[in-house]
Amino acid sequence: MHLVYDHGAWGNWENLGGAWRFLVGAASPEVGKIEVLVTDGAPQLFTRSYQGGTWIAPDPLSERDEVNGLGQVVRTGNQRLDLVMRGQHSEVKHLAYIGVNWGRNWETLGGPASDPPGIAGWTDPGHGLPHLETFISGTNHAIYRKRSDGGVWTATWEDIGTTPYTWVFDPQGVSWAPGRIDLIGYGSDTNKVYLAHRFFQ
Repeated sequence: MHLVYDHGAWGNWENLGGAWRFLVGAASPEVGKIEVLVTDGAPQLFTRSYQGGTWIAPDPLSERDEVNGLGQVVRTGNQRLDLVMRGQHSEVKHLAYIGVNWGRNWETLGGPASDPPGIAGWTDPGHGLPHLETFISGTNHAIYRKRSDGGVWTATWEDIGTTPYTWVFDPQGVSWAPGRIDLIGYGSDTNKVYLAHRFFQ
């Protein structure tokens, strides 16, 4: 389903069709374009693109059983989106939208991730290259990150420390300025679940 807010008012819901299992996310690479990422029951990942006022037919971005469930997609620069998902063997996989379309070669970043990964980043205004950070909850329930500057990922995952909660899962990142990332996740303390937050500069 799709709903538009335009010039101070909400429109009507629009049914985009399809028999989808999960909505991975949606992001806009530039003015007038939307990329909606969904998986079916295979599972297989598809993008449903909106361009020039028209929805385009679903286009597959993965093979069957290549990815598993959920992840996160974010805009990291003009005409650039970055997507991370968990693979079938709990590894983290990364795919980028650059220019006018998605790449077709997934990067495998390792793991293992016990939950869907998160990602955040920005494009450095000085040299125009992206800075990306992806986050996972490890099988020991610690939170780890891996960074990429200009397309080169760090070799290992960095433990970013403990939280005041028993564990944190489903980490999601957001960057609202160069050099700033906020990380949100669910934290568990005994039988209660909280929303945990940490930022990096």
